[in-house]
Amino acid sequence: MKILAFILLFFAFIPSVFAQDQPNEIHTKSYYLEKSKNAKRAAWTLLGAGTVAIAVGAVGFSQNFSLDGSSAADTYGFIFIAGVIADLVSIPCFISAGNYKKIAAEISVSSQNIQKPTPHTMVSNQIPVLKLSVRL
Repeated sequence: MKILAFILLFFAFIPSVFAQDQPNEIHTKSYYLEKSKNAKRAAWTLLGAGTVAIAVGAVGFSQNFSLDGSSAADTYGFIFIAGVIADLVSIPCFISAGNYKKIAAEISVSSQNIQKPTPHTMVSNQIPVLKLSVRL
């Protein structure tokens, strides 16, 4: 009987131990604007550095290319490829910056009246709400 009680207690506490905690954070407009600004800064940095790397790699590769397998040409080739990759990575950064800016433009915190029916009256209570307007 003691073993059965121990097993029941053990299984009663296991779900609470391994349950995931849900975040209760409400992000503000300034939070999303800051995220948008940081993402846009990263995107422009990647785009600029990638474009410079492409130009340097292309010019250096064309000047050092030979059929005997020059190591300088290989280095400039790798610089060119790294520039192309940096330019491609900047595209999702620009997209996420735009998404964060849209979220920031449409979010606000306010309070809303809720009507609660009671047996002969209607009671009005105010509750805080997070308003998100979606424009298509």
